[in-house]
Amino acid sequence: MQQMMQTGRVPGCGGLLAIVGVVALSALVAGSHSRAHDAPSGWSYPQNCCSGQDCDEIPASAVTAIGDGYHIELGPDQHIILTQIGRGFSEDIAASDPRIKDSPDGAYHICLAGGIEELGQASGSFVRMICFFRPPPLF
Repeated sequence: MQQMMQTGRVPGCGGLLAIVGVVALSALVAGSHSRAHDAPSGWSYPQNCCSGQDCDEIPASAVTAIGDGYHIELGPDQHIILTQIGRGFSEDIAASDPRIKDSPDGAYHICLAGGIEELGQASGSFVRMICFFRPPPLF
């Protein structure tokens, strides 16, 4: 009590507050990092498909089944990387392509690489598909 009167602090509380602060900051950083790799429904994108913010859920209307594969047509506002560079994306992908994965939540998702941060402003319009998640086949 005497120490509290002299210093205005409770003995040992400074260390406790520092520990609480470090734990809270660690949780915040870990939480924001995991959200960058998580789909909106909560499952985690595989590390080999995602490096932070390059995976997004896309609308089913952006995907068309064609022959033995898919045609994907995205507008500039339908993926974070496309929004950064201000352009759309279009690609056909064969059903046998190893970049195709089953989607755990039954929605379509795509992981893209490129854009302003990766390639620079001058060549920022180049975008490539890393992974494409589709609802699992029914049979």
